[in-house]
Order: sequence, then C-alpha cells, then structure tokens
Amino acid sequence: VSLARPSSESIKGANLYISGLPKSMTQQELVQLFSQCGRIITSRILYDGHTGLSKGVGFIRFDQRCEAEVAIKRLNGHVPEGASDPVTVKFANAPGSGKAAAAAAAAAPLPVAKKVEATDLLCFSQVESVVAIVDVWLGPFIICSRLEF
Repeated sequence: VSLARPSSESIKGANLYISGLPKSMTQQELVQLFSQCGRIITSRILYDGHTGLSKGVGFIRFDQRCEAEVAIKRLNGHVPEGASDPVTVKFANAPGSGKAAAAAAAAAPLPVAKKVEATDLLCFSQVESVVAIVDVWLGPFIICSRLEF
C-alpha cells in the first residue's frame, strides 16, 4: 500500500535538479550529501542506458520547499569530496513551467495578503529560535528560516 502526501504550498517546489555530480558518485553518497539540509523523500541519479555510466545529473525531492531552499544555499557551488568541480543545485522545472507558463504568471494579478495561521509555518522543527513572526504573506511567498547558533 502506498500513501500519497497531501498537496500543500509547503511541499510544492521541493524538487531539486543537481548537475556537475562526479561520475563516480553513488545515490547513497548523494543522499548523504543532501540529508544535512532536511528530510529527503526521493533521490535519483541519471545513468546512460547504453553504458551504465552516470550522466553527472540527479534529483532530490525534499519533504518541504524550505528544506530545498536550504540545500540550494548550502550546496550550490559546493565541491563534493573527491571532486574537482562544483555542483549546480537549483529547483527542478515543474511540468508546464516553460515560456508559456512564465508569460501567464507574469500577466496574473498580484495575490491579496492574508493573515498567517499557525498551519502556515513551515519546517518548524528546524527553527531553533524565533525572533519575530511576520503576520502577512503574499501568495506563493513563504517565510522559512533556519537559525543556527
């Protein structure tokens, strides 16, 4: 039996595209590298179907979008152990996110501000201390902070 995760703003956009991976990197090493940033739901390295060799590209899906944001900040430009080149970490393109979707998004009206409810706070388990909470947010903009001391 497989259980689907409920859809919400907090999990949308939690999929990352990683390029520049060392050809020798295993999926287990990829997970180990990215697990410092949050809970990983799925991971994948792409391999050439004919040679079986890594294409140096992979995907990581985190439980929450803010975990993916942390991974981009920490690991984009990072040189993995044993590698000579940095990796590129960015959000994976969602289906239908091409030029037409971008044009439609640009033409859409701005969202109306709403009051933040307790259920709107994301990745709360990663927040070690809260200094202030903003009481409004706009549409797709989500506040997520990871404070380290």
